Amino acid sequence: MRRWTVPLAALGAVGLALAIYLTWLHVRLHTDPGYVSACALGGALNCETVAASKYSTLLGAPISVWGILGYLGLLALLRVESGRGDKAGAAGLLALYGILLAAASVALAAVSFLAIRAMCLVCAATYAVNLGVLAVALANARARGGLRARLGAEWKEIARRPRAAVGWGVAGLLLAAAVSSGMPRYWELASWRRGAPLDNGIDEQGLPWLGARAPRVTVHEYVDYECVHCRVAHRKLRRMLAEHPDELRIVRHDFARMTCSLGQDTPPGESCLLVRGGICAADKGRFWDWNDAVMAVPRPLKGEARKTYALDMAVKLGFDRASFSSCLASRSTVDRAQLIYKEAMSRKVRETPSYVVDGRIVPPAELHDELESRL
Repeated sequence: MRRWTVPLAALGAVGLALAIYLTWLHVRLHTDPGYVSACALGGALNCETVAASKYSTLLGAPISVWGILGYLGLLALLRVESGRGDKAGAAGLLALYGILLAAASVALAAVSFLAIRAMCLVCAATYAVNLGVLAVALANARARGGLRARLGAEWKEIARRPRAAVGWGVAGLLLAAAVSSGMPRYWELASWRRGAPLDNGIDEQGLPWLGARAPRVTVHEYVDYECVHCRVAHRKLRRMLAEHPDELRIVRHDFARMTCSLGQDTPPGESCLLVRGGICAADKGRFWDWNDAVMAVPRPLKGEARKTYALDMAVKLGFDRASFSSCLASRSTVDRAQLIYKEAMSRKVRETPSYVVDGRIVPPAELHDELESRL
């Protein structure tokens, strides 16, 4: 029996360790603007891209948390295996569990390749673990009479002890419900429309602001919509704004870190596209709707969806596609985007996210303490 339980236990322990690491990565990425993952290799090999996507959570919890529960379930099942007196053990249940883990891996890999268009190497390691569990569990079942025979035996065991089976099922559902309802939604962007409405408008420089009409502290926020860390930092700043709505104001500078004038090496259709989208939304009085939507659903890294992203997002927000497209391409919009770029460069802002408070650049890691000391 140890011939099969030892490798399965080892695989379960490795999978559990990987899932715990992925959960830690997810929390750090969504709460610490300065965090850089060791597996953020760039391009399509980037754990941060996967963890920052909307697909990184399911039913109110990170996928990795469900992975932790899944591997704990595997280890618990191995206890059942060792506790049974017959030679067959729980071979049928282990094989079925391996099939479920492998199916989950195939589904998650498909989402990574087809929807996120990026791969997390640590996630891929869990897929390998799950396929290993499947292989060992199937070999275990074959050695004990075959998969069909073992599944039939498990069904008979359930029929013999239905209350125990129902009890375990109910316990599992209650645990899942507790995790789903009790998990803090640290990855969510608190919309400015939730709860008490926040003041917002356009300042004398034509920049959108959110928060206090007569602020004690004003933070000039420089972000790039395609920067993962910017989304994390903005989420953290918005939480602070929710705590100090009458004292704090955010002034947004959409800084794409590229010149926005037509005729540059970057095609006009791509140059500062999301900055221009924010300008067009602001002209309709809906900059923060645009901001929240783009922050919540990042632009794909490649493919046709990347090319149509700005217009698709505008349509989802209720804008007319033709008029929004015209605004994006207009000389006035491009010139205004270029002014934002020039202003950032004149303030010696080079990286995103960056913050300016009272004319001084404040590093992201110091912003929270700086604001807490002044509010």
